[in-house]
Amino acid sequence: MTFNLARLPEGDRQRVQLDKQAALLVWRCRLGQASRDDVVKAITQQPAEYQEYFRDRLNHYREVKGSHEQ
Repeated sequence: MTFNLARLPEGDRQRVQLDKQAALLVWRCRLGQASRDDVVKAITQQPAEYQEYFRDRLNHYREVKGSHEQ
């Protein structure tokens, strides 16, 4: 297993970035800096093949970290 993220295949690098974006978005929702509309916009801005993955990561972080919006 490599720890150099630059050496990962493109799809894996994209999933790492989406994971970070999802964590940030849930954190911003907790602080009241992002709304449900921001979440919907972030999902629709992702490429179609990654939207379901992004949604899954949002749900994961919302369950783990909690969120003011359900």
